[in-house]
Amino acid sequence: MSVNWSKEQERAIRARGTNLVVSAGAGSGKTAVLAERIASLAEGDPKFRMDQLLVMTFTEAAAEEMRARIVRRLAERAAEAEQAGESVKARRFSRLAHRANDAQISTIHSFCLSLLRDHAVEAGLVPGFRVLSGEEDAVLLRGAAQATLDEWARHLERGPQLCTALAALRLHRQQQAVNGVLELCRVALSQVDPGGWLAEIARHYDADGLWAGPFAEAFARWARMKVARAVEHMQRGLAELERMRAPEKVVAGALSILSNLKEALALLSTPGAPLDPDRLAPLVHWESARLSKEYEPFKKWRGKANEAMKLLRKVLRRGRAALEADVRAMRPHIEVLTGVARDTLARAQSRRLEENRLSFSDLEHLAHELLAKDEGVRAALHARYRYVFVDEYQDTSPIQDAIVDAVAPPGGLFLVGDVKQSIYGFRMAEPGLFLARYRRYAEKDGGEAIDLSANYRSRSGIVRFVNYLFGQLFHADVAGFDYADGHEMKPEAAYPDDDGGPCPVKIKLFFSGDAGNDRVEETEEPERADAKGEDEDEQVAREKLEIEAMWVADQIARALERQERVYDRAAKAYRPLRYQDVAILLRAGGENLNTVVQVLASRGIPAVARSSSGFFRAMEIRWAVSLLTALDNPLDSLALAAALKSPFVGLSDDDLAAARIACPRGPLWHAVREAARDTEGARDALRLAVERLERWRGLAHTLAPGDLLREIAREVEIDLYLRAMPRGLARAANLEQLIRLAQSHAPHAGDLYRFLAMVRGLEEADVDLGHAHGASADSVAVMTIHGSKGLEFPHVYVLCLGRQFPHNKRTLALHRRLGIGATMCDVQTGVHWRTVPSIAVDQANLEASRAEEARVLYVALTRAKERLVLVGHAGKVAKLADAAEGHDDEGRLTPEAFLKGNSYASWILPALMRHPDGAWLRKEAGDARAALLDAPGVRFELEVEVDGRPQGQESGEPRSSLFKAPLPPAEEVERELRRLWQGPAWRYRAVRVASEQRGSRVSLPSKLTATDIRRLFAERELRARGRHAGSVLEDPAFVRQSGASPRERGVAFHAFMQRAPMQPYANPDDVRRAAQALLEQGLLDERMASALDPDDVLAFFASPLGRRVLAAGEVYREQPFFYRLDVRAGDAQAPVVVQGVIDCLIRDARGYAVIDYKTDQVRDASDLDRLVRAYEPQVATYAAAVREAVGTEPEVYLYFVHAREARSTMPSPLGTRLEQWAQRPTSGFPLSPDLGMKRV
Repeated sequence: MSVNWSKEQERAIRARGTNLVVSAGAGSGKTAVLAERIASLAEGDPKFRMDQLLVMTFTEAAAEEMRARIVRRLAERAAEAEQAGESVKARRFSRLAHRANDAQISTIHSFCLSLLRDHAVEAGLVPGFRVLSGEEDAVLLRGAAQATLDEWARHLERGPQLCTALAALRLHRQQQAVNGVLELCRVALSQVDPGGWLAEIARHYDADGLWAGPFAEAFARWARMKVARAVEHMQRGLAELERMRAPEKVVAGALSILSNLKEALALLSTPGAPLDPDRLAPLVHWESARLSKEYEPFKKWRGKANEAMKLLRKVLRRGRAALEADVRAMRPHIEVLTGVARDTLARAQSRRLEENRLSFSDLEHLAHELLAKDEGVRAALHARYRYVFVDEYQDTSPIQDAIVDAVAPPGGLFLVGDVKQSIYGFRMAEPGLFLARYRRYAEKDGGEAIDLSANYRSRSGIVRFVNYLFGQLFHADVAGFDYADGHEMKPEAAYPDDDGGPCPVKIKLFFSGDAGNDRVEETEEPERADAKGEDEDEQVAREKLEIEAMWVADQIARALERQERVYDRAAKAYRPLRYQDVAILLRAGGENLNTVVQVLASRGIPAVARSSSGFFRAMEIRWAVSLLTALDNPLDSLALAAALKSPFVGLSDDDLAAARIACPRGPLWHAVREAARDTEGARDALRLAVERLERWRGLAHTLAPGDLLREIAREVEIDLYLRAMPRGLARAANLEQLIRLAQSHAPHAGDLYRFLAMVRGLEEADVDLGHAHGASADSVAVMTIHGSKGLEFPHVYVLCLGRQFPHNKRTLALHRRLGIGATMCDVQTGVHWRTVPSIAVDQANLEASRAEEARVLYVALTRAKERLVLVGHAGKVAKLADAAEGHDDEGRLTPEAFLKGNSYASWILPALMRHPDGAWLRKEAGDARAALLDAPGVRFELEVEVDGRPQGQESGEPRSSLFKAPLPPAEEVERELRRLWQGPAWRYRAVRVASEQRGSRVSLPSKLTATDIRRLFAERELRARGRHAGSVLEDPAFVRQSGASPRERGVAFHAFMQRAPMQPYANPDDVRRAAQALLEQGLLDERMASALDPDDVLAFFASPLGRRVLAAGEVYREQPFFYRLDVRAGDAQAPVVVQGVIDCLIRDARGYAVIDYKTDQVRDASDLDRLVRAYEPQVATYAAAVREAVGTEPEVYLYFVHAREARSTMPSPLGTRLEQWAQRPTSGFPLSPDLGMKRV
């Protein structure tokens, strides 16, 4: 396969005799270039061998993919040579491809391991050492920290010093002290010399060198940001004075303030000049002259300037001597803490070496020490590895960078990466290393720098939009580099008709019109925003995510219904869009991913969540760990209660209550055993539970923990239960992952306590194994942005633009270059205050975290090939005016505005406002200050909702949904309900009404789906116990090993009717052809296609109801609705939000008709009558929704697929039914979480 390489790619492939660093932007083909460079080296050097290659990556998967790409390219070059008649060259390339395993293509850790195994004696190691897993090492290091703290505390001299230091550093509790030490250790281990780094950060607390030391620069940036903001405010105020032609005296006073502020700004901006706080203090302080009310516009801006100066004045007012005294007083405490960290590292390493075990950090440091001290080993490596390649170089840590330098021969180093995609700061990646080397090589100092800026992935419209946005975000003051300086992408992807068709970038923003206070307030202390800001209420955040996910589900469904097409480069042709072509990306994973998957599933869209976190929080893992804990120690009542309630045992609340009644005092285990001796039949469940637990406890003595858990899982068939739950495949995979963890870390009988201790250690150390997930052939991928790195998808949706950035959860204020940012604390009084180091470290951390968030956003936006959709809640319309501020003369966000941003929306909105297509945003901001930027070729489609109402739709395309204006928007309903609940009469989302007649309490949920309503009216015996799987979940399809069950036939019919063309079908073959077309388009999976009975489809369209559907003028399928209903319960009126999806809604000459397909098995006519009555509450919901939307009463039909019969029904009004239900006693009708009834 001949490739037309660009000029820059050719240079990266052909350059010889010098080290190279390649800055490869997103979609630039860096892996292909690396593979081609290796092929080129082989072609130009007859002595080239594969074992001369060292290629280092950062994951095992990336290493295997790299090996495969190299082999494939060598094989292609062999084929090209064969075709050209060069048989000798062809044989050579073929031989090299077969010898690919001779090359060292691995992670850096694997390379270090190989080096130490080959040179164990030289490294001072005992051959045969074992490498600890990351989980084992985390537990061991935590134990070492605890032991070191205990040892220091017992020491006669060190003990009082430690107590005083921990009190001064506000590490009062034991867990805080341990976490603080561990945080220091982790950063230290990423450095070349951990002990030297710890000593260095203690020396930073040198009071005499404070104003020219490492803290001064960051402190100056913080102060400069404050003063610059005050200057901007005063300039606005002066403009107001000029507008009102104020007296000269007033203007002179304002000019004096502004002049002092500008002088302070100049002092803070002078490179290399030492800070002088005593000189700065008078410049930032002023007495505000009293002015009359006519000067209110000026006073407003002067007040903002005063507010910006508030904390800076407070710090500077203390004077130089007091600020230096703070640092002098804190130094001994810093030395104590760094000393504990140093001893912890030594203790942990000593223990590992005693047991002949190494950690990953040991691999790095011991390998580096070996290379640094043993010239013979280093020379041997240089002779062996003539060519050293490093992929994803932007993600290296200082110790890894040092290893790369030590192992690379002169002129044989090839580094490739993209600083804009460095998003692993939590793994100690240091993007500054890439930038520093790039700048050195660009000056021909040690090598050459090459830019690969062409993008071969995304449509030109996406590339131009990304350039437009990040041209305003990435500049040297905040990101360390200027986007315009070699980092802009050039659109080079080959798409037929790339400039035609719909706009490839769409932005959906949800606003609130309420002008009240925002939940997340801006702060004049951006460096403390991460520490101060409250997390958005979890329920509110979930509801926002659900709204966004529902909108995305509609977009995906419409795209498939319109049969949108994507370009297949391999086939060089367009094909229909499939679910697997779509990815939904979120900044935060965990339950957010599950929420999106559940929303998509409710709309019939298959999706799979790919999560890297939340393993130990998963329900099935909590069940299993609780069970193992109870088997190890049944007197742990909390674990025992969780185990007994779990599906491993399956006791009900009534069973546990009976146990407690039998034995009110003492451990729960004693109560359960006492109750199990009861001879009443009602206690059979307790007897079975006790018998099982005792038998399993016996097995725990003879089986290893992993084998024990597998045996229990097999006995109770937990796999079937998990697979029947939402995300069943993933849950079953999670349990299997826990079993494998136990088998690898506790392989012997009697290891249960040890394994549980390790699990507790992993949870305390915040080590997460990530969710496992089941495979799905054609599903939407829902994942975190971090999980998407290195991937690409035709359609990409980025959600939660308005979600606050994650908070810094560290115990210590710690920066990898500056060290510890300690606040001053009076141990006697407990009073504490900010110090220069604490402000400097907070400022440096804020700059680093915001820069990384911008890089995360860049990664998200560059995953899209053909369609990029950004979705989020953007706050209140009244706040849009703020987004018009904060740009410099070149149109970029100022550092102050960049750092003040606390969400992606806060960065994206200003850019949209400065684009010609952002007219609505500028209008709502009421401010023309957002000067338009020149944006040739940059297009985006902006769709805005305010309180659920579309904006700017007059000239645009109307909504395609039937349910338009008459329906109250979801956010408005939810806001009104919250207002009611926050009042004195409402305390819960489940409204409880006292019945005077019965003296009982009734419960009415505030939000219901149509299916929920049917379940509320279901037979009593199906809900009395409130058990999970049997009454709520459908029979899982996996139970049948072959053939199609009746339910699968019904589901297949439903899926076909949802997506197939509404047309007459002459015979079964017509139906099969239509199903095959849906299968090829990815709209129907193979199991559904095989389960579909064509006769079911023919029977429906041959029926009077089916013929009416075919003749109808309007047909709506899978029509969602959402509306509010006020229900009376006694003397009270409760608002209920109702939502659902109507299978089929038609409009013809007779009016509207609702059709609901039912897949139940029907034995006889009486069975059919019973089912009609059972489903009446559900279809009453549909009828009420249509009546609310169109103002007329619809006809309602239930079509039973297996009976092939339609039944017309006239259900009573939904409100009446709910009012009747609300009067029923709650006894036996619990608010089950399976019904989606939530409390606040």
